[in-house]
Amino acid sequence: MQWTITLLLLQKNVPRKNKKAQRVHENEKKKQKEFNGHTVGEKAKRVDEDTSGDEGISSNPQAACNLIKSEDEIDSVISDTREEIFDTGEEMFGSLRTQFRTYHNLKFRGTFTVPNDSLVSDREWIDMIAKEIWKVTGYRFMISVKDHKQLQTGHQMHFWCSQDEARKKKSNVSKALKHVHYFDVTLPPSAMDTIQENVEWLTPAAMAAKVQAAYPLITSAQIHVAWMQMSQIFWHRDHLQLPSTQKLLNEYRDDVDIFLLKNIPEGVDILCWGMKKIERLLHRKIIEVGLDATYNTNLKHLELYSLMAEHDNAGFPMSYCLLSTATSIEQGKRKKALAGWATCIKEAYHINPVFVHKSAWQKKSGTQRSTYAGGTSVKQCRLGWVRENLPQRHTMFSGPT
Repeated sequence: MQWTITLLLLQKNVPRKNKKAQRVHENEKKKQKEFNGHTVGEKAKRVDEDTSGDEGISSNPQAACNLIKSEDEIDSVISDTREEIFDTGEEMFGSLRTQFRTYHNLKFRGTFTVPNDSLVSDREWIDMIAKEIWKVTGYRFMISVKDHKQLQTGHQMHFWCSQDEARKKKSNVSKALKHVHYFDVTLPPSAMDTIQENVEWLTPAAMAAKVQAAYPLITSAQIHVAWMQMSQIFWHRDHLQLPSTQKLLNEYRDDVDIFLLKNIPEGVDILCWGMKKIERLLHRKIIEVGLDATYNTNLKHLELYSLMAEHDNAGFPMSYCLLSTATSIEQGKRKKALAGWATCIKEAYHINPVFVHKSAWQKKSGTQRSTYAGGTSVKQCRLGWVRENLPQRHTMFSGPT
């Protein structure tokens, strides 16, 4: 099966103007117009712009597209264009890319052969080729029902520039209709390989910075989704978040203590664990603690809390708590659950702090004041934590906000 691809470009590298830029451009054109016979009380007479030097090609892409309007004109241009024959589609698109970057005005007609595939229709072949042309040139086309027809030997389609005023259609407003990007935003295989190689060592933020340095058009959301899918082998143990977390923690019993809390309100889901090795290093040396919380960090209405301990001007994570109160109707459910967690940590790790740091949420809950009654409250402070011999992603600095 042989396919003949014809592409006609009358102007290249013309940036698409937004409304504001277009207004500025029109105002500048008005200022540059020449007037004759301009006197006080007299109307100015405009002199028509000299177009004798034009080559028939407009710098406006809309005007350039309107130079060809009928199928007869298209057929005549195609017949006048020299046909280039290529062995593969890669060779044809490579030649198109080279010519597109070299010539100001381009008429390109290329032919290459593809094997017959009964699962791919003629229309689908043309759609795939059009997308490849988009990647090579950056141009976007539009197609109407009248511009394609079935032939005895194949399928013929005419693509028009998306800025063609002559074929502009009335906007069809639709909600959640995603705009077609003017550049390729798919995640290339080489970027996927980079994520795969570093998935065990880099956080999503560090991964995004590394990948976007090589591929600026890729979004952080794309990188995060790819990182999450590839890293599931390290942390995903169950389709439910809390059971999955508990199964994962059970695999690291030498590093963490999993606590069973008492007097937790009905309907509250809570999972707490402590950092065993850190507690051994700071046993009975802690005089300063603080609680911090995260918000909207997952899709399962779970809140993450951390108990930080200060030693030698550095903060260390002593314990973490995953909490959900979505299914509980008891009054003060969050305060009671957090108080139970703080009490458990105090008794298990023998923590009797002198200073207690308050955060914004704790001012309302009063959890630390009731649990660590002997401590002195101080102003809001963010405690980071430092661990030796770990990558940079595990390092934060402590200090007041």
